[in-house]
Amino acid sequence: MLQGAVSMKELWKPIERPYLRQGVYFVSNQGRVRREPFVYYAGEHKAKRIQEGGLIAQSTSNKKRSPRGYKFIVLWGSDRKQHSLFVHRLVAEAFLPEWNPGLTVNHKDEDTHNNSWSNLELLSQKENNRASSFHARRRVPVTLTHVVTKEELNFNSLKEAYSYLGISQFVLKNRIEQRKSVKGFLPKYSAPIG
Repeated sequence: MLQGAVSMKELWKPIERPYLRQGVYFVSNQGRVRREPFVYYAGEHKAKRIQEGGLIAQSTSNKKRSPRGYKFIVLWGSDRKQHSLFVHRLVAEAFLPEWNPGLTVNHKDEDTHNNSWSNLELLSQKENNRASSFHARRRVPVTLTHVVTKEELNFNSLKEAYSYLGISQFVLKNRIEQRKSVKGFLPKYSAPIG
């Protein structure tokens, strides 16, 4: 491991749905899903079967289902039906303290396969629409001018600038549009948007 790097311990929490067997399916803070072994009865004569435990394979949604290619899993419920669940929503529900099913789960780094809890944030639909509407502007250079010293810091993209400031892309975009300072800097686009 790199010197100074912090290892994030993988934590597991149960997936709680009324139609799933309780205590069987678990999601981790790193975006993985597993199943514990369980016994079930199948067939006409109700033969006893044992379902093995282990990690559950994740699939990527197709363009018809979700144009951004989110990871999902298919679980069999106690109602004997298949249930498709998006992994990023399961992680957010289990590990984000401000979880609210009415909010949208946003991937901070825009990588829909990175379902680690630290990469997820909850946004209202309006905030999420604003955030996604300016993805095309991400590669536009940004200049941050210190409000006191007038020193300028230049970044190749919006993403570099909001990462440097430690804020969300939504906040930086709004401050640029409103011409307001953030964390002691006045942000602006360095090139025309078009």
